[in-house]
Amino acid sequence: MPEWLDDNTIKGEMDEEAFRADVKRQMQERIERETQEGKPHNYGNDGFGIVYEEGYRFHDVRCVLRVLRYFAVSLSRRGEADIDNARLWRREGWKGMNLIGKHVVLEPVEGDGPVLKDTELLWRDSLQYQQEEWTLRQQWEDMERQAEKDCREFANFLLLPDKKE
Repeated sequence: MPEWLDDNTIKGEMDEEAFRADVKRQMQERIERETQEGKPHNYGNDGFGIVYEEGYRFHDVRCVLRVLRYFAVSLSRRGEADIDNARLWRREGWKGMNLIGKHVVLEPVEGDGPVLKDTELLWRDSLQYQQEEWTLRQQWEDMERQAEKDCREFANFLLLPDKKE
């Protein structure tokens, strides 16, 4: 369980200045790479950056909860990245993101045993209908409950006898 500074901020979460610098660095690298490859760089100028993560183990199954933050980048005439704030987009009626511009995802730990295909077990997020106004703490606590439930179901699945005929 993380230590909370307030209902929308976790202690140790990447701060605003570091987030903007990281996104700008990544976008500038992408622009330079696409320019060298002769590709246009006027698409895909938004995404999510990881600002906090914490590993969990329930029922001997490991998973990770991550806080992702939305970003949108405008390119200046000089080819520099300028980061827009998701909250501004929300106030202007843009849909698909919550009011705080951050959400929580549950994922399995990569390379840590089998992953079930065609299932949502250990693959969830808090960008759901009627959660748009949830605090980050509410989202985190909901994903923790989902993580424990999914890990229990996943562990039970792994204990089932093989159904070969």
